[in-house]
Amino acid sequence: MNNYIDNKRPIEQIFVAKPSATTSHTGDVNINTATGAVDLVEGQIKIYDSKGYGTNIANTTLTAGDDAQDSPEIFIVVGNKSASDPSYKQPYPLPNRPYEVSESITSENRILYKYSQAKLPTWNKELISNINVGDELEYSLKIALFGRDQDEAMGAQQKPDALNVTYGAPDFTELVWDATKAKDAIVQNLVAEVNKNSLALSYSKGYRPSKPIIAFAINTAGGSQGVNPRTITPGTAVPVINTSIGIRSIVFSTEMINSFITSTLPAGAKIIPVDTSLAGGFAVAGTALKLPNGSNSAVLSGKADAILIMALDRDLAYEDRIPYVKNRVSVGLTSGFNTETVVKTKIQDPFEGQGLQRQLDKFWRDTAGGRIYNNYRGFETMRTEVPSPVTEKYYDVVLLEHFRRDQIDGATTVTKPFRVYLYLPVTVAYVPVDGATPPSVTKTVDVGAAALVANILKPWVVSTSNPIVLV
Repeated sequence: MNNYIDNKRPIEQIFVAKPSATTSHTGDVNINTATGAVDLVEGQIKIYDSKGYGTNIANTTLTAGDDAQDSPEIFIVVGNKSASDPSYKQPYPLPNRPYEVSESITSENRILYKYSQAKLPTWNKELISNINVGDELEYSLKIALFGRDQDEAMGAQQKPDALNVTYGAPDFTELVWDATKAKDAIVQNLVAEVNKNSLALSYSKGYRPSKPIIAFAINTAGGSQGVNPRTITPGTAVPVINTSIGIRSIVFSTEMINSFITSTLPAGAKIIPVDTSLAGGFAVAGTALKLPNGSNSAVLSGKADAILIMALDRDLAYEDRIPYVKNRVSVGLTSGFNTETVVKTKIQDPFEGQGLQRQLDKFWRDTAGGRIYNNYRGFETMRTEVPSPVTEKYYDVVLLEHFRRDQIDGATTVTKPFRVYLYLPVTVAYVPVDGATPPSVTKTVDVGAAALVANILKPWVVSTSNPIVLV
């Protein structure tokens, strides 16, 4: 919006709510004269009348129903730790303020309001299904990797980072294996070869895996064995492959489960734990996998008919200022596969997510020097840095763009653009399958912060002279 005014960079002002801290506006008592405590707690956001030009009194909170006639100018505040504890002191030389306050927001000037909901990230996945079966064929995959790390490492060579894997199939006719057994052997062996290179599993002796990918053997129809990635409990370790050092697994987070829920993986499809010694016709589905000591595990084998290749996030450095973490894969069927019948489907694109703690914390730190403390340093080893209040995993974000014009002299007017961000905490929860109701992941914004925005801030913006409201 400010591009319509001039080319100045707006000053960013950020107000981070803490869960359950923001409540309805009551009391209108600003300072306790006995203790010095401000009528705020840490992470509590309030909206005040700025000048008292309308029906409201200056420096008192707005209530539901107040519009631009009641308060032509407002300002926003958020409590710091010393708001309700005046004895608290920040370590020297950090500023010790009981609250952060915005510039006055004037209803006569154009105001842009935008509400952005938190969104969960997704992982790039490709599914290879309807695999043809042939005797003594060499089945080969070429998996190309794309992402920030790969672009930096391979960009000068004008070619992608890639992984080639191969499985030499036996004579299935001589073994008297039907298509189900043969396809299971092809899938499990190719998945095993891919996972030897997976950073998430790391099980090959004397070999350092380096690829941010993982492969799953999939039963697309679902069966009595295997794990449905849509219906497991967050934090569950999903068995991927049985090795000489035991069963290697990957822990599914809420975000990863949601990624499978929102993908186009066939309904009911299950991940089958790979054990190449049981692949094909050597064991019926439901045979317990053997642990290295020879005992039976609690994990049962099954029959697979499809290969799922998933790109993993890049590894983070200790001081990581790069916002992008997602990688992509592109799978080529280089030999053995009948390209006229096999089906290769991209069942999900990668998405970085929106409103994540890491993203918003990075923005908060990058802009702190112009907002809080003028000796802030961005990347040096020795620096003074104000602690970030962005601590929750997800936030909805409200953006207000506004400006102020000051008359410097009789002929000069100075325009000052501002951006105000309100970070509203969001709770993400997994809802398991319940009868006919499919599993889902819910996002619930903090009740008090949501009510403040919906009942007080947005109605006030809508009532101003020329608002722009984007939701």
